[in-house]
Amino acid sequence: MANENFLGGRLRIFSQLHKEYMKPYMIENDISYNQYFYLNTINTIPGVNQNFLVEVFRSKKSLVSITLKDLEDKSLITQKPDPNNRRSYMINITPKGKDMVEYLNIHDKRCEAKIKKLFEFSDIKLQQNVAKVREYIFDDSIDSEDFNL
Repeated sequence: MANENFLGGRLRIFSQLHKEYMKPYMIENDISYNQYFYLNTINTIPGVNQNFLVEVFRSKKSLVSITLKDLEDKSLITQKPDPNNRRSYMINITPKGKDMVEYLNIHDKRCEAKIKKLFEFSDIKLQQNVAKVREYIFDDSIDSEDFNL
């Protein structure tokens, strides 16, 4: 079937293109693609804890710990005991980490702008289309059995 896994395939292509575009900036800053997403999340949600990151990134606690340790060793984050829960640590971004996130976000937005320009997406049109898709896929009156899957 020609359209098999249509959406998943296209999302993977855009994800891979984004990763390739960001790679030189990541190498320049000695940071991995995954670490960039961790930093973005920590920057957005100050004081986040490890359990939250495990859930968000659907990762093993040991892998999250390793990533956080590496980010801490690079002085990009701090981990301090949570005063309300001694078994948990509050994770915050350092000024150096914040600068890195801002720098990488500039390139991230540049990549996004190039893709938008190529496909002539407008934010409003894209939001409208996403809203339509959301409404459609969550419409219980339409079953997957209605389609030849």
